[in-house]
Amino acid sequence: MKRRFNISAAQMVLLSVLGAVVASGGFILLAFDRQIVHRDSLAFIPSLIPSLLLVVAGFGISLMAESSLTNGIAAERWPEDKIAALRRLVQSSFWKGLSIFCVIAYVGSFIALTRPYRPLVWVGFIFSMMIFRLRAAVIPFPSPGPPKVIDWSNNATPLRSEHWGEH
Repeated sequence: MKRRFNISAAQMVLLSVLGAVVASGGFILLAFDRQIVHRDSLAFIPSLIPSLLLVVAGFGISLMAESSLTNGIAAERWPEDKIAALRRLVQSSFWKGLSIFCVIAYVGSFIALTRPYRPLVWVGFIFSMMIFRLRAAVIPFPSPGPPKVIDWSNNATPLRSEHWGEH
């Protein structure tokens, strides 16, 4: 029997943010670990393992929460007023400003940071992708409707040219 947790849509969003924070912690640990910065031997591999575990765990938490949010919205697990509040949040100017800030921080840190601190670039990337994925999960896409068929029979006139065959 599958256990079901009664988690709200807002809690799913917070769980996704938590996953992004955990994954970012792995990259922050990677940037400030002095054994990894000095890669002169294979001694940095044991200190690399906690960073990788944090990154994988954070991505797992974030992606599972976003998937559950998308599936819950599609299955109408939550009332529409709760989803409408989330939709207003992700369509607000605050959310758009936050996403622009994360993209600028990502690109700016890629340009400005030196080699030992390059893993910090991924922190901006993780948060910007989380914001974009949450926005895609919450905002409904319009249904395409029936395909439009163009009736060419009324407007189709034969092609005519006075200059065919001339170079």
